[in-house]
Amino acid sequence: MNVLIIGTGAIGSFYGSMLAKAGVAVSVVARTDFEYIRHHGIHVQSKLGNYHFMPRQVVRDAADLTEKPDYVLLCIKVVEQVDRPSLLRDALGQDTAIVLISNGIG
Repeated sequence: MNVLIIGTGAIGSFYGSMLAKAGVAVSVVARTDFEYIRHHGIHVQSKLGNYHFMPRQVVRDAADLTEKPDYVLLCIKVVEQVDRPSLLRDALGQDTAIVLISNGIG
C-alpha cells in the first residue's frame, strides 16, 4: 500500500509515523520543511512513543511523484485560503482514496 501525506505538521507526521511503523510505504508533500525531511526524515514524540521514519518520497508538489498513491491523507488546517483541489489534483489516480484529517483552526 502506498500513502501520500499532504501536510507534514503534527497531524500528518503522527499519522505518517504510525503508517510507516505498520509497514506502509509513506511519501510526503513538504514545502517549507522539504530539505530537512529529505535529509533527516520525520521525528515524532507522542504519548504512544517516539518514532522516526524516512518517507519513501519527499516532494514539493504531488506532480513530482513517481507513482500515484493508493490513499492521500490531506492533513492541513481548516483555513479558507487553501485551494484543496489544487493540492490534490496531481496526486490522484483513478482508484486513489482521499482521507481528510484536520485539527481545526489555528
